[in-house]
Amino acid sequence: FANDNLSQRITPGALVVDPNNSNLLYLGTEAIYYDFDTGDAIVPADLASGIFKSSNAGSTWQHLSNNGLPTKTGFTNTQLDVVALLIDPADSNVLWAGLTSLLDTGYSTIYRSSNAGASWTRFDEGINASTELRSLTLDPQNHNILYAAAGGYEANPGRIYRGVWEPANQSITWLSISVGLPAESAHSVLVDPFNPDVLHAGTDAGVAADRNDVAVADF
Repeated sequence: FANDNLSQRITPGALVVDPNNSNLLYLGTEAIYYDFDTGDAIVPADLASGIFKSSNAGSTWQHLSNNGLPTKTGFTNTQLDVVALLIDPADSNVLWAGLTSLLDTGYSTIYRSSNAGASWTRFDEGINASTELRSLTLDPQNHNILYAAAGGYEANPGRIYRGVWEPANQSITWLSISVGLPAESAHSVLVDPFNPDVLHAGTDAGVAADRNDVAVADF
């Protein structure tokens, strides 16, 4: 929706296809509310945003609402901006989502679904909420190991996090493995598919590599 110098629109962001069913897609969106004259955020309509699901290869989409995902302050349908989505290749019912509020500083979180998006639970213990999540990835050889990239600035540096999902007690704790990483931002993180001890992080200063997993001084 656009009217004069005001912009209220839902922007597609993260998009994933179920590796076990190509008809099943999930889309993460961002809610953009902006006054181009003042440069300020505006009070928008309560537009549906967050995570959408398609069971027919994108022909139609269902908004996954009222399912535990957090909404922006004061809204019912406008969920936090979804910047990352993952599907566990070994279990398509398991989804991970990285969420933030792009126009508000100081809030990011991670949610998990074990029933294909029908409901979601928060799992962000150890994540510094004041950094801005940018990316999530799975270890291709062990899908219980996850990594997250978060942006920041010199006074509040960006980070790479590592988390290990514990199926027995349904929990995960995220630990920063960011020693040697440039302070400003971590935009993305990937795991070498042939050697999961090797990580690559996209940062404001370029691509950093760590070849010792949790021994991260080589970044």
